Amino acid sequence: MKTPGLLIVRATVQPGHEDAFNDWYDNVHVPEASSLMGCSRATRYQVSGVIADGANDHNFIAVYEFDDEDDLARWVKSPDVDRLRKEFDDAVGSFSVRTATHYRQV
Repeated sequence: MKTPGLLIVRATVQPGHEDAFNDWYDNVHVPEASSLMGCSRATRYQVSGVIADGANDHNFIAVYEFDDEDDLARWVKSPDVDRLRKEFDDAVGSFSVRTATHYRQV
């Protein structure tokens, strides 16, 4: 039985650079990354508030959904990951940082 998986990428973007970040992320990165990954859906969100005492260490997330966590695990180890990281760093890395975590459904 397949276990769904998620790749969550959290990004912190310096103030004043949000428009450039969103333009590149929406029009260049998400279409390329989601097609390379073979994910079933990709969505982005902007932080709109912090609940209770939660830490707000990022202002954007991208959520890549996979029908099979094993596909995601294989992709994370592929050469495409290094190339996409370099493209991120070259395009928006001067004014943003990111962390990525991959999850399996429980």
